[in-house]
Amino acid sequence: MGAPPNRVEGSAMGKKSPTPLPCGAKYSETAQPCPHALAAADMAVEKTFAIFGVNIHDPKQVKEFQASLWFSDRLRRIADKSMSAVIIATVLFLLGAVGLGLKQKILGGP
Repeated sequence: MGAPPNRVEGSAMGKKSPTPLPCGAKYSETAQPCPHALAAADMAVEKTFAIFGVNIHDPKQVKEFQASLWFSDRLRRIADKSMSAVIIATVLFLLGAVGLGLKQKILGGP
């Protein structure tokens, strides 16, 4: 994929910036999207992914980023399930301790 159309050299960080386009058409269901808005959206996406260190034009980097997100999601789910298990085990331990204490109090014992 090359750079989107309607870009020229010379913006603040040495990046390409969209050329100003007249986009005064009113919105309708059949209207084509404003090229200026599309170029701005493309640039915003590129900058956002660049912050994460991903070049969206390199499929290998995008796949690595996706794998990282999927791995993080799996870890979060495992941590959620583990926390639930710890809470349930603690509650069961406390209920067992209370039950054992009541049994010893009622039956008498050491």
